[in-house]
Amino acid sequence: MNDHPDVYEKEMLVNVSSLIKGSLTAYKLMRKDRDGRGGTIINISSIVALVQTPLLPVYSATKSAVLQFSNCLG
Repeated sequence: MNDHPDVYEKEMLVNVSSLIKGSLTAYKLMRKDRDGRGGTIINISSIVALVQTPLLPVYSATKSAVLQFSNCLG
């Protein structure tokens, strides 16, 4: 397990924060009620979003966050 703050903060930034920012930007651009043309947002997670992995707790948490965020978008 790599629990150094620099490592897990970067992992959160790359796997979660950037995905949320990109998805919300795409959502704004695609909204049909705002002259967008619609579309589909596809986010890639991992099987560890569904299965607990003791050696990769931060990675597993970030992939679970991706899965839940994507589910909430619809």
